[in-house]
Amino acid sequence: MRQIIALLALLSLPITVFAQSSSPRKFLPDDPLPVEPPPVPVIAAKGRKVSDVYDVFLNTFTTPGERQPKEGPSIPALGVNTLGEVMDPAWYVGRHYFRPMTVEELLRGPGNETPPAAGVWTVVAAKDEGITPGFTIRDSTGQLYVMKFDPMSNPEIASAADVITSKILYALGYHVPENYIVHFERSRLAIGSETKLLDRTGHKRKMNDQDLADILFKVPRDAQKNYRAIASRYLVGEAQSTRCRGPRTG
Repeated sequence: MRQIIALLALLSLPITVFAQSSSPRKFLPDDPLPVEPPPVPVIAAKGRKVSDVYDVFLNTFTTPGERQPKEGPSIPALGVNTLGEVMDPAWYVGRHYFRPMTVEELLRGPGNETPPAAGVWTVVAAKDEGITPGFTIRDSTGQLYVMKFDPMSNPEIASAADVITSKILYALGYHVPENYIVHFERSRLAIGSETKLLDRTGHKRKMNDQDLADILFKVPRDAQKNYRAIASRYLVGEAQSTRCRGPRTG
């Protein structure tokens, strides 16, 4: 009897080995991936102005985007690892949830050390469209900032919210710009010799002092008659040198 059992076990061994070797592996040696592979760089990306008319018709009469079906299986997420966890992509980093940040880190957010430097701020690009106008400045150290203002009817409402929410989103893991509240006088600003203005008709032309005065006339001033704005620091890199030539702002 023992000989028969041994013989059956010996005959079943190749079958067991074949089944184990042919079954797919659920996990690879580097699983689970904590970070997504780096994205492929986009060469010479060009900006495009969004048509307000197209946007209204698209979102009024159609339902763009992919949505979960009311019946049947749900659409699974694709940007997860083998454990179903969200990996760190190019636009997200696990921060406060995975490693509780200190109060100082939460207050600092994406950065609280590089506001526009003292001295003259040179306006290098501007726009006079939208709910609130704005422009881009280069401070005395050469750093670029996008300057955005509050609506005349609600001073401080947008700028304060922008600074606060940027710190909250940073703690959640998102990459956000460094936002600073600044107060300045008109004499602090100078117009660059090659600065262009994007006017209400969507055309660019050389900016002059009257254009700057028109922009500042539409924004509120504080009790000391200074202008209040939010200065969003440009990221360092190739995009910065591209936008220096006269970008659209916020």
